[in-house]
Order: sequence, then C-alpha cells, then structure tokens
Amino acid sequence: MKLSVNMVLPVCAAILASNVLAVECGDTIDTATVLTEDLVCVIGEDDEYALRVVGPTGVLNLGGYSVTCVIDVFDATGIVVEGFSALVSNGTISGCDDGIFLGGTGIHNITGVDIVDFEGDGITIESDNNSILGNQIVGRGLSIGGQGIDLEGSNCIVSQNNIADVGDRGIESLGNFNTLNNNTIDNTDRDAIWVRGDNSYVFGNVLTNSQENGVALSGDSNQVISNVISGSEESGINIDGGSNNFVIGNSALNNLGNSGDFPGGIVISSEESENNSIFSNTAIGNNEFDLRDVFDSGNCDSSNSWSGNIFVTADPACLD
Repeated sequence: MKLSVNMVLPVCAAILASNVLAVECGDTIDTATVLTEDLVCVIGEDDEYALRVVGPTGVLNLGGYSVTCVIDVFDATGIVVEGFSALVSNGTISGCDDGIFLGGTGIHNITGVDIVDFEGDGITIESDNNSILGNQIVGRGLSIGGQGIDLEGSNCIVSQNNIADVGDRGIESLGNFNTLNNNTIDNTDRDAIWVRGDNSYVFGNVLTNSQENGVALSGDSNQVISNVISGSEESGINIDGGSNNFVIGNSALNNLGNSGDFPGGIVISSEESENNSIFSNTAIGNNEFDLRDVFDSGNCDSSNSWSGNIFVTADPACLD
C-alpha cells in the first residue's frame, strides 16, 4: 500500500511525541510513552506507586531503563496498571514492595520486564485476560517477601517467565482457566506453583529447588502436563484436596522428601481428592516414594486412576 504524506506525518508525530515526553515519578501515563532515563522514586505516606499506566491508550516502554523505589512506607508499588489493554515492557523495576499491580478491566500485557529486589509480590494480578510474557522476577531470597506472581484473575496467560529466590510461592493461581506454561521457577520458599482455581493448564514448566512442592493442586479439573520437577523439599506434584485433575507426562525426579507429612514424587495427600488421573509420568529417585496415594486402602480401589507411569517405588505397591 502506498502511504500518503497525510498518513505518514501523524504517525511520525506520535512516535516523536512518545520519545521526547518527560516522565516523572508519580505520573499517570495514558499515551504511548518511552522512558528516556532511569527514575529513582521516593515513595512516602501520601504515595501509592512510582508510575501509573491507564489503558487503552496507556503504553509504557521502559526503553531499557529502570524504575527504582526508595520506600518510606510499606506496600508501595512500582507500576500500577489500570483501565484495559495497557502495556508495560522492556526495562527494570527495582526495590519496590510490589513490582507491578494489574487492576482495572484487564487484557493488559507485561513483557520483557525485570522485577528485582522486591519484598511483597513481583506481579499481582487482580483483573482477567492478562498476558505475562518473558519477564525476569527475582526476589530477595527465601523467607523474604511474597509470591513471584500472585494470580487472582482468570483467563490469564503466564508464559516464559523466569522466577527465582522468592519468599513464598513462585506462582499462586487462584483464578480459573489460566494457562501457566514454559516458565522456569527456582528456589522458592514454598511451592513453585500452587493451583487453587479450576480448569487451568500447567504445562512445560521447569521447577527446581522449592522448599515445599513443585506443583500443589487444590483446585479441580486442571491439567498438569509435561512439567519437569526436581529438588523439591516435599513432593514433586502434590494433589491436596483437588479432584478431577489430569496429571500426564510429567517428570518428577530426585525430589528430596525432607519435609511435609507425605513426601514423594507424585502424591495424593488428601482424602478429599477424588477422580484424579495420573498417567504416563516418570517419577524416579524420589523420597519417600515415587508414587503415593496416601488414603488408598492398599488395593488400588480408590476413585483415582494411576496408569502407565515409570517409577521404582510406590505406596501402595499396586499403583501403576
């Protein structure tokens, strides 16, 4: 298509405006904006955030620069995102209690952001239909702070993020119909992933060195597929109260089983967990058992189905 002068000039003007627009701490961004320098924001009692982005017109490209919080009070957020269909990308948020908060109607996109040195949650998601893609989320270490991602919304995609050194869980998913895929999560003070909602998809994640479980399931009708889980202090996958879940094609390897009431590779640890399907997984080198159904009578006659798994030890021994 041939572009006319009348078409090109407005586009060029918009690009120039976004590049030269000065951004200051406390600003509300409701246009396409590119950060042109690092920001150090002192957040006191009268402040709630370093920056606020409001969609649909609010688009913040951090431009490879950083937003750093200097905090006088607890519970200050680096970037608050409101409205709908806002975008934050390409930079660093450092030293804030919470890195990013997603509210409003949702459909927001957070991509390519490094969130480091936080004491609360890296990203808190209260709205629906958001995409969290390709971010680095690194906390202050074990026993310090909250979740890497606190996912309270539904129909969200959390994909290809690296999460490490957080003081609670890597991802806690309370909403429904969420997709958590191809994330790498290491060294969490509790579970790497805890699925409390229903009908979500957890696949292709690499989960290492959690202080509790690699994946904890207490919701219903979720699918946990092709994850690799190792080094968990309790269990690789723990179905604790969830029912009608599918656990298929996962690798639970060398989980340590040093803590928890019922450690193991893949474990059903609640009498309330019914009609779960555990098929075609590999569970090897786990303490105390590779496969474990705690409340089975010993005859493998519970409503939970175990089939085609590769393992060495099982309790009861009839599990397959």
